[in-house]
Amino acid sequence: MPEAAVIILEEQFNGLDIGTLLLPSLDNENCPIEQPHIIIFADDKTDRIFAVNLERDIRPSIFSYAELTYCLEEKVVLKGRYDLPHYMKIPDSYIPEVQRKKRDEKMDRIRPILENLEEYIRDPYGKNFVQSIVKRHKCSKATLHRDLNRFWRLGCHPNAFLRKPGTGKVTNRTYTAKPGPNNETGKVRTALDIKNVHRAIRKFYAKSGPRMYLDTVYQKCLDHFYSDIVYDAETRKTTYARWDESRLITEWQFRDIARSYRNERKLEIIKAQGLEAEYAKNEKPSDGSLHDYYDKGPGYYYQMDETPYDVELVCQFDPTRKKRVGKATVYVVRDMSSRAFVGLYITFKNPSADTARALIFNTFRDKQTFCSELGIKIGKNDWPMKEKCRNIFCDNGEMKAELSRCFSKDSDITVYYNKEGHSQDKGLVERAFRLLHDAVKGQVAGYSPNNVPDHIKKLLRHRALLNITELYQILIMYIIIYNNYSPNDGIERSKEMLMEGVDSIPRQVWDWGKRNRAGYLKRIEEFELYEKLLEVGQVTCLPTHLSLNGHQLRYKCEWTKNNNYQKKGGESPKLQCRYMRHSMDTILIATPDGFKVATMIGTLFQHVSKEDVDREEKIINSRNIELRKKYKEKLGENRALIEDLQRDAKAQQEKINVNQANTQNIRMNRGEEIEHETKNDRLRHEEYLAKVHGLSRVTHVEENLQQHEGASSTLSERANRVREKREQRIIKGKINES
Repeated sequence: MPEAAVIILEEQFNGLDIGTLLLPSLDNENCPIEQPHIIIFADDKTDRIFAVNLERDIRPSIFSYAELTYCLEEKVVLKGRYDLPHYMKIPDSYIPEVQRKKRDEKMDRIRPILENLEEYIRDPYGKNFVQSIVKRHKCSKATLHRDLNRFWRLGCHPNAFLRKPGTGKVTNRTYTAKPGPNNETGKVRTALDIKNVHRAIRKFYAKSGPRMYLDTVYQKCLDHFYSDIVYDAETRKTTYARWDESRLITEWQFRDIARSYRNERKLEIIKAQGLEAEYAKNEKPSDGSLHDYYDKGPGYYYQMDETPYDVELVCQFDPTRKKRVGKATVYVVRDMSSRAFVGLYITFKNPSADTARALIFNTFRDKQTFCSELGIKIGKNDWPMKEKCRNIFCDNGEMKAELSRCFSKDSDITVYYNKEGHSQDKGLVERAFRLLHDAVKGQVAGYSPNNVPDHIKKLLRHRALLNITELYQILIMYIIIYNNYSPNDGIERSKEMLMEGVDSIPRQVWDWGKRNRAGYLKRIEEFELYEKLLEVGQVTCLPTHLSLNGHQLRYKCEWTKNNNYQKKGGESPKLQCRYMRHSMDTILIATPDGFKVATMIGTLFQHVSKEDVDREEKIINSRNIELRKKYKEKLGENRALIEDLQRDAKAQQEKINVNQANTQNIRMNRGEEIEHETKNDRLRHEEYLAKVHGLSRVTHVEENLQQHEGASSTLSERANRVREKREQRIIKGKINES
């Protein structure tokens, strides 16, 4: 049994998944297994389950699907799962590049076997596959079998090929590419060489018009980055004086760097060359036989699509509900076996990589957590559809790049795309939109179908009332009711389902399939889902909070505070983060200890999507600019008041020298001011007691006030005399000057 993982027992049996642990019950003598096993394949049609022994290096065992399910229900066999070790959960950004490369190479090596697992095990032990893989990858059979066992025994997870910390060779070496085969000259390439090749590809290759061959691009690269440019003023011509051979990269090095760059940015280069239409046209189309997959089991085939939803919405930040934001786009995902809704995403953005990530994330994650982030409460078992499916089908070209990127390293998920002009292949999800539209038709204010005249659309927009969060709430409630109670004539039930009393209701078919047709849903660890699907951002660690770069959002995180990332003084550290754009309440900070939670400070943008945050931040910034401008204008009144007061005071002030100003008794002067202020407070208090409570000290108060007024008049007379003398001196001084 692998020492790297911890086994957690699960008390309740709710179906079989790939990666499920089978543990022998020590209290039961009829247990069909003696050592722990892990499931790598399940098929109810052929009544077969393949499982790998975790203690003995033998070929995978074959069990009866029905018998093993019975044993699990009767607790004859116990069900468990792995709690993966820390080093397998850390983000890819913290995994050394050498280890990531080796991991991906090993996954590419065993992927043909994983995709044809039945034939590999039954033929016998996959001789044909093993021979072809050994020849193609130039490895031994023992190495191939060892990699397979490691992958299976650690829960069928790609990170099983990562090196455990503290073992193996050191990784702090610098590996560089040699000049290449059949080259006696040349140098070891550097980071600057890679940068130069990328610049040459962008400048000469990734552009519209006739495509330049790579050998010509190589010469262009040498001309511009490995030559001295000489300009002849007489002939007005430019020539290139190549550097010495020892300073040039070879063509083999250039092609190696260019090949990697093209593979990483294939769609970007195709778009720059203006070949999007041709690329989409030549994509492998669907074979039109999707109906063959409907009844294999939950999770075998998901369909996804999007459409503008026929309801005009208002801005959720406007308490008056006057600001219209138009129609939102609704994305849905349905399971083709049970017809259940398994994913939902609503946004105002066009189809893109961001919307693809959000939709896939919402589909595979726990729905109760998803709804709670939107401020919507649902029961634990209202919407139980989660985990990773086997196949995904869509026809959206904008989402294709992101779907391919998300699952390029995953041998268990295949993405299919609809052939242009053959929308009938996705009829199931198309009918889903009709259901969702019918759920609000004639009931929601602002319902605006596309087939009405423009003047009617303006009237319907005027009636808009709901915001996007309230639309989420309506559709989620409808989906829960549909999944749990709606009979569906399109579901083809088997004899076993009829005998067990399973109605043609999506939830009942889903639950029955989880028990009897398992093997297509795979448990996905939370860190893996975050790593692949959440958007990448960056936070700046400030002493008081974490600031999400590009936004005015502030977050708090206990991990960064406890690990001195938010200390005062010095540079502010920057860390990568992951966030889901449909709710910015919580983000995940990528740290050497894995992902750590950071929660939003304040309530302004709670339960709000990133699109609304961006939109409202622009409005707030524009409003703040206007307010600051008005504030600075108003400060002019204060500046004018300062000038007036100082001018009047200067006219009243008698001149004294510096010595006279600094030899005064400040304490005595302050005492007189305090005594005068205290006397005023006492008089004001006595006046209040006399007027409000009718005390008999009113006469005394009036006498004090009269004395105070007399003293004030005496002071005024004295000030007048001083002012007259000062004016006389000023007049006398002017006469003397003239």
